[in-house]
Amino acid sequence: MIDLEPKMAALAATAPFGVSIAVCHIERATWACHEADQLLPLASTYKVAMAVTALQMVARGELALDQQIEILPIDYVSPGVISDWLTTPRTQLPLQTVMQLMLAHSDNSATDILFRVIGGAPMVAETLAALSVSPFDVSRSTYALIQDYFDSEDLNGLLAAGKTMAQALDLVEHDPVYGPAWQSLLEAHLLDAAWQQRFAADYRDKGTARAMTDLLVKVARGQALPPDMTKLLWAMMARCQTGDHRLRAGLPPNIWIANKTGTLNPHCGAINDAGLIRLPDGRGHIAISVFCAINDHDLSAQEQMIAAVARLTFNHFCDAE
Repeated sequence: MIDLEPKMAALAATAPFGVSIAVCHIERATWACHEADQLLPLASTYKVAMAVTALQMVARGELALDQQIEILPIDYVSPGVISDWLTTPRTQLPLQTVMQLMLAHSDNSATDILFRVIGGAPMVAETLAALSVSPFDVSRSTYALIQDYFDSEDLNGLLAAGKTMAQALDLVEHDPVYGPAWQSLLEAHLLDAAWQQRFAADYRDKGTARAMTDLLVKVARGQALPPDMTKLLWAMMARCQTGDHRLRAGLPPNIWIANKTGTLNPHCGAINDAGLIRLPDGRGHIAISVFCAINDHDLSAQEQMIAAVARLTFNHFCDAE
Protein backbone atom coordinates (compact mmCIF):
# COMPACT_ATOMS: atom_id res chain seq x y z
CA MET A 1 0.00 0.00 0.00
CA ILE A 2 2.12 2.86 -1.31
CA ASP A 3 -0.13 5.56 0.15
CA LEU A 4 0.51 4.24 3.66
CA GLU A 5 4.26 4.80 3.44
CA PRO A 6 4.15 8.63 3.39
CA LYS A 7 1.98 8.50 6.49
CA MET A 8 4.52 6.23 8.18
CA ALA A 9 7.36 8.57 7.23
CA ALA A 10 5.49 11.61 8.55
CA LEU A 11 4.77 9.87 11.84
CA ALA A 12 8.34 8.64 12.25
CA ALA A 13 9.64 12.14 11.54
CA THR A 14 8.03 13.38 14.76
CA ALA A 15 10.38 11.21 16.83
CA PRO A 16 13.91 12.19 17.93
CA PHE A 17 15.02 8.56 17.46
CA GLY A 18 15.15 6.10 14.60
CA VAL A 19 11.96 4.23 13.71
CA SER A 20 11.96 1.18 11.46
CA ILE A 21 8.63 -0.22 10.22
CA ALA A 22 7.61 -3.15 8.03
CA VAL A 23 3.99 -4.11 7.40
CA CYS A 24 2.51 -6.78 5.14
CA HIS A 25 -1.15 -7.51 4.47
CA ILE A 26 -1.09 -11.31 4.39
CA GLU A 27 -4.00 -11.95 2.04
CA ARG A 28 -3.23 -9.11 -0.37
CA ALA A 29 0.54 -9.69 -0.30
CA THR A 30 1.09 -5.93 -0.15
CA TRP A 31 3.90 -4.32 1.83
CA ALA A 32 4.38 -0.87 3.34
CA CYS A 33 7.72 0.04 4.91
CA HIS A 34 9.70 2.87 6.41
CA GLU A 35 13.46 2.50 6.96
CA ALA A 36 12.75 -1.21 7.17
CA ASP A 37 16.28 -2.37 6.34
CA GLN A 38 18.11 -0.81 9.27
CA LEU A 39 20.06 -3.39 11.25
CA LEU A 40 18.97 -3.07 14.87
CA PRO A 41 19.06 -5.25 17.98
CA LEU A 42 16.28 -7.80 17.74
CA ALA A 43 16.18 -8.02 21.52
CA SER A 44 13.52 -10.50 22.64
CA THR A 45 11.76 -10.57 19.28
CA TYR A 46 14.46 -13.09 18.35
CA LYS A 47 12.63 -15.56 20.57
CA VAL A 48 10.06 -16.05 17.79
CA ALA A 49 12.76 -17.66 15.64
CA MET A 50 13.68 -19.97 18.52
CA ALA A 51 10.03 -20.95 18.93
CA VAL A 52 9.65 -21.69 15.22
CA THR A 53 12.78 -23.85 15.36
CA ALA A 54 11.47 -25.76 18.38
CA LEU A 55 8.05 -26.33 16.82
CA GLN A 56 9.64 -27.59 13.63
CA MET A 57 11.55 -30.10 15.74
CA VAL A 58 8.31 -31.12 17.46
CA ALA A 59 6.67 -31.60 14.07
CA ARG A 60 9.57 -33.84 13.00
CA GLY A 61 9.30 -35.90 16.18
CA GLU A 62 12.68 -34.75 17.54
CA LEU A 63 11.06 -33.06 20.54
CA ALA A 64 7.72 -33.46 22.30
CA LEU A 65 5.56 -30.70 23.76
CA ASP A 66 5.01 -32.69 26.95
CA GLN A 67 8.60 -33.80 27.51
CA GLN A 68 10.04 -32.67 30.84
CA ILE A 69 13.02 -30.30 30.65
CA GLU A 70 15.27 -29.81 33.67
CA ILE A 71 16.23 -26.27 34.62
CA LEU A 72 20.01 -26.04 35.04
CA PRO A 73 21.90 -23.42 37.09
CA ILE A 74 23.19 -21.81 33.88
CA ASP A 75 19.57 -21.19 32.83
CA TYR A 76 18.66 -18.81 35.64
CA VAL A 77 18.53 -15.36 34.03
CA SER A 78 16.52 -12.34 35.19
CA PRO A 79 13.92 -11.10 34.74
CA GLY A 80 11.33 -13.82 34.62
CA VAL A 81 8.92 -16.18 36.31
CA ILE A 82 11.47 -19.00 36.45
CA SER A 83 14.26 -17.03 38.11
CA ASP A 84 11.80 -15.51 40.59
CA TRP A 85 9.76 -18.57 41.56
CA LEU A 86 11.04 -21.88 40.21
CA THR A 87 14.35 -22.06 42.02
CA THR A 88 14.23 -25.53 43.58
CA PRO A 89 17.17 -27.63 42.29
CA ARG A 90 16.30 -30.09 39.50
CA THR A 91 12.96 -28.43 38.78
CA GLN A 92 11.48 -29.67 35.50
CA LEU A 93 8.93 -28.13 33.15
CA PRO A 94 7.17 -29.43 30.04
CA LEU A 95 8.61 -28.07 26.82
CA GLN A 96 5.33 -26.35 25.94
CA THR A 97 5.33 -24.53 29.28
CA VAL A 98 8.89 -23.37 28.68
CA MET A 99 7.86 -21.99 25.30
CA GLN A 100 4.78 -20.30 26.75
CA LEU A 101 6.87 -18.57 29.42
CA MET A 102 9.36 -17.45 26.78
CA LEU A 103 6.75 -16.01 24.43
CA ALA A 104 4.05 -14.70 26.79
CA HIS A 105 6.28 -13.45 29.61
CA SER A 106 9.54 -13.02 27.66
CA ASP A 107 11.13 -15.10 30.42
CA ASN A 108 14.88 -15.13 29.81
CA SER A 109 15.46 -18.33 31.76
CA ALA A 110 12.86 -20.10 29.62
CA THR A 111 14.58 -18.70 26.55
CA ASP A 112 17.94 -20.10 27.51
CA ILE A 113 16.40 -23.46 28.40
CA LEU A 114 14.78 -23.67 24.97
CA PHE A 115 17.93 -22.39 23.23
CA ARG A 116 19.91 -25.18 24.88
CA VAL A 117 17.33 -27.88 24.14
CA ILE A 118 17.02 -27.07 20.42
CA GLY A 119 20.78 -27.07 19.90
CA GLY A 120 21.60 -23.37 20.04
CA ALA A 121 22.45 -20.89 17.33
CA PRO A 122 23.24 -23.39 14.52
CA MET A 123 19.72 -24.84 14.60
CA VAL A 124 18.06 -21.41 14.55
CA ALA A 125 20.33 -20.32 11.69
CA GLU A 126 19.32 -23.43 9.77
CA THR A 127 15.64 -22.61 10.25
CA LEU A 128 16.05 -19.02 9.10
CA ALA A 129 18.18 -19.99 6.10
CA ALA A 130 15.63 -22.57 4.96
CA LEU A 131 12.96 -19.87 5.09
CA SER A 132 15.24 -17.29 3.40
CA VAL A 133 14.68 -14.87 6.28
CA SER A 134 17.59 -12.43 6.36
CA PRO A 135 19.20 -10.45 7.90
CA PHE A 136 18.11 -12.06 11.14
CA ASP A 137 20.87 -13.28 13.43
CA VAL A 138 20.45 -15.38 16.57
CA SER A 139 23.90 -16.01 18.00
CA ARG A 140 23.69 -15.88 21.77
CA SER A 141 21.66 -16.99 24.73
CA THR A 142 20.18 -14.19 26.81
CA TYR A 143 22.88 -14.99 29.39
CA ALA A 144 25.65 -14.30 26.88
CA LEU A 145 23.87 -11.32 25.33
CA ILE A 146 23.38 -9.62 28.70
CA GLN A 147 26.98 -10.29 29.71
CA ASP A 148 28.33 -8.80 26.48
CA TYR A 149 25.88 -5.90 26.43
CA PHE A 150 26.66 -4.52 29.87
CA ASP A 151 30.38 -5.39 29.78
CA SER A 152 30.62 -5.02 33.57
CA GLU A 153 33.62 -6.13 35.62
CA ASP A 154 31.44 -6.57 38.69
CA LEU A 155 28.88 -8.66 36.80
CA ASN A 156 31.58 -10.80 35.19
CA GLY A 157 33.29 -11.28 38.54
CA LEU A 158 30.11 -12.50 40.20
CA LEU A 159 29.45 -14.91 37.34
CA ALA A 160 33.01 -16.23 37.55
CA ALA A 161 32.48 -16.75 41.28
CA GLY A 162 29.58 -19.10 40.57
CA LYS A 163 26.56 -16.83 40.81
CA THR A 164 23.77 -17.43 38.33
CA MET A 165 22.97 -14.56 35.97
CA ALA A 166 19.78 -13.94 37.95
CA GLN A 167 21.71 -13.70 41.22
CA ALA A 168 24.47 -11.56 39.72
CA LEU A 169 22.04 -9.08 38.16
CA ASP A 170 20.15 -8.77 41.42
CA LEU A 171 23.39 -7.99 43.26
CA VAL A 172 24.74 -5.40 40.84
CA GLU A 173 21.39 -3.66 40.59
CA HIS A 174 20.34 -3.65 44.26
CA ASP A 175 23.22 -4.49 46.59
CA PRO A 176 24.70 -1.38 48.27
CA VAL A 177 28.21 -2.63 47.54
CA TYR A 178 27.70 -2.99 43.79
CA GLY A 179 24.75 -0.68 43.08
CA PRO A 180 26.52 2.70 42.79
CA ALA A 181 29.17 1.32 40.43
CA TRP A 182 26.48 -0.31 38.29
CA GLN A 183 24.55 2.94 37.93
CA SER A 184 27.76 4.76 37.06
CA LEU A 185 28.49 2.16 34.39
CA LEU A 186 25.07 2.63 32.80
CA GLU A 187 25.48 6.41 32.76
CA ALA A 188 28.95 6.08 31.25
CA HIS A 189 27.70 3.85 28.43
CA LEU A 190 25.04 6.42 27.54
CA LEU A 191 27.82 8.93 26.85
CA ASP A 192 30.52 6.62 25.51
CA ALA A 193 30.57 7.06 21.73
CA ALA A 194 33.37 4.52 21.25
CA TRP A 195 31.47 1.86 23.19
CA GLN A 196 28.33 2.59 21.18
CA GLN A 197 30.21 2.31 17.89
CA ARG A 198 31.61 -1.07 18.89
CA PHE A 199 28.14 -2.29 19.79
CA ALA A 200 26.64 -0.93 16.57
CA ALA A 201 29.28 -2.76 14.53
CA ASP A 202 28.48 -6.11 16.14
CA TYR A 203 26.09 -8.02 13.85
CA ARG A 204 25.14 -10.60 16.47
CA ASP A 205 21.49 -10.88 17.48
CA LYS A 206 20.46 -8.12 15.13
CA GLY A 207 18.04 -7.98 12.27
CA THR A 208 15.69 -5.73 10.38
CA ALA A 209 12.01 -4.97 10.71
CA ARG A 210 11.54 -6.27 7.17
CA ALA A 211 13.13 -9.63 8.06
CA MET A 212 11.06 -9.91 11.25
CA THR A 213 7.85 -9.28 9.33
CA ASP A 214 8.97 -11.71 6.62
CA LEU A 215 9.27 -14.42 9.27
CA LEU A 216 5.77 -13.67 10.55
CA VAL A 217 4.38 -13.69 7.02
CA LYS A 218 5.90 -17.09 6.29
CA VAL A 219 4.48 -18.48 9.52
CA ALA A 220 1.05 -17.06 8.69
CA ARG A 221 1.12 -18.56 5.19
CA GLY A 222 2.03 -22.02 6.46
CA GLN A 223 5.54 -21.97 4.98
CA ALA A 224 7.30 -22.36 8.33
CA LEU A 225 5.16 -24.80 10.30
CA PRO A 226 2.36 -27.33 9.84
CA PRO A 227 -1.14 -26.01 10.68
CA ASP A 228 -1.31 -27.39 14.24
CA MET A 229 2.09 -25.91 15.15
CA THR A 230 1.19 -22.60 13.52
CA LYS A 231 -2.01 -22.43 15.55
CA LEU A 232 -0.09 -23.19 18.74
CA LEU A 233 2.51 -20.49 18.07
CA TRP A 234 -0.14 -17.82 17.52
CA ALA A 235 -2.01 -18.95 20.64
CA MET A 236 1.12 -18.58 22.77
CA MET A 237 2.00 -15.19 21.29
CA ALA A 238 -1.59 -14.00 21.75
CA ARG A 239 -1.06 -14.33 25.51
CA CYS A 240 1.76 -11.74 25.48
CA GLN A 241 2.03 -10.06 28.89
CA THR A 242 4.78 -7.54 28.04
CA GLY A 243 3.25 -5.42 25.30
CA ASP A 244 0.32 -3.53 26.79
CA HIS A 245 1.87 -0.16 25.87
CA ARG A 246 3.11 -1.07 22.37
CA LEU A 247 1.21 -2.53 19.40
CA ARG A 248 -1.77 -3.52 21.54
CA ALA A 249 -2.11 0.02 22.86
CA GLY A 250 -2.79 1.29 19.36
CA LEU A 251 -5.62 -1.15 18.64
CA PRO A 252 -9.25 -1.30 19.73
CA PRO A 253 -9.62 -3.59 22.77
CA ASN A 254 -11.50 -6.33 20.91
CA ILE A 255 -8.91 -6.83 18.15
CA TRP A 256 -6.97 -10.09 18.18
CA ILE A 257 -3.19 -9.79 18.07
CA ALA A 258 -0.39 -12.29 18.58
CA ASN A 259 2.82 -10.41 19.28
CA LYS A 260 6.31 -10.55 20.77
CA THR A 261 8.04 -7.57 22.30
CA GLY A 262 11.75 -6.86 22.51
CA THR A 263 13.48 -4.58 25.01
CA LEU A 264 17.19 -3.85 25.11
CA ASN A 265 17.95 -0.74 27.10
CA PRO A 266 19.19 1.68 28.38
CA HIS A 267 22.02 2.19 25.89
CA CYS A 268 22.41 1.44 22.17
CA GLY A 269 19.37 -0.76 22.29
CA ALA A 270 15.98 -1.02 20.67
CA ILE A 271 12.39 -1.09 21.85
CA ASN A 272 10.52 -3.43 19.53
CA ASP A 273 7.21 -5.14 18.95
CA ALA A 274 6.20 -7.52 16.19
CA GLY A 275 3.10 -9.54 15.58
CA LEU A 276 0.08 -10.61 13.58
CA ILE A 277 -3.13 -8.56 13.75
CA ARG A 278 -6.55 -9.87 12.65
CA LEU A 279 -8.52 -7.07 11.01
CA PRO A 280 -12.29 -6.92 11.62
CA ASP A 281 -15.08 -7.84 9.22
CA GLY A 282 -13.02 -10.29 7.18
CA ARG A 283 -10.49 -7.71 6.05
CA GLY A 284 -7.65 -10.17 6.56
CA HIS A 285 -4.47 -10.07 8.62
CA ILE A 286 -1.45 -7.81 8.83
CA ALA A 287 2.02 -8.76 9.97
CA ILE A 288 3.79 -5.79 11.51
CA SER A 289 7.17 -5.04 13.05
CA VAL A 290 8.19 -1.73 14.60
CA PHE A 291 11.74 -1.26 15.90
CA CYS A 292 12.68 1.97 17.71
CA ALA A 293 16.26 2.85 18.57
CA ILE A 294 17.02 3.98 22.11
CA ASN A 295 19.92 5.48 24.04
CA ASP A 296 18.20 6.48 27.23
CA HIS A 297 16.78 5.13 30.47
CA ASP A 298 13.23 6.06 29.44
CA LEU A 299 11.46 3.89 26.87
CA SER A 300 8.00 5.48 27.06
CA ALA A 301 8.45 7.60 23.91
CA GLN A 302 9.37 4.52 21.88
CA GLU A 303 6.39 2.59 23.22
CA GLN A 304 4.09 5.46 22.30
CA MET A 305 5.52 5.52 18.78
CA ILE A 306 4.95 1.77 18.36
CA ALA A 307 1.33 2.21 19.47
CA ALA A 308 0.91 5.13 17.07
CA VAL A 309 2.23 3.05 14.15
CA ALA A 310 -0.19 0.24 15.03
CA ARG A 311 -3.09 2.72 15.16
CA LEU A 312 -2.12 4.30 11.84
CA THR A 313 -1.76 0.93 10.12
CA PHE A 314 -4.96 -0.52 11.56
CA ASN A 315 -7.01 2.52 10.58
CA HIS A 316 -5.49 2.57 7.10
CA PHE A 317 -6.46 -1.00 6.31
CA CYS A 318 -9.88 -0.67 7.92
CA ASP A 319 -10.61 2.44 5.86
CA ALA A 320 -9.26 0.98 2.61
CA GLU A 321 -11.78 -0.30 0.11
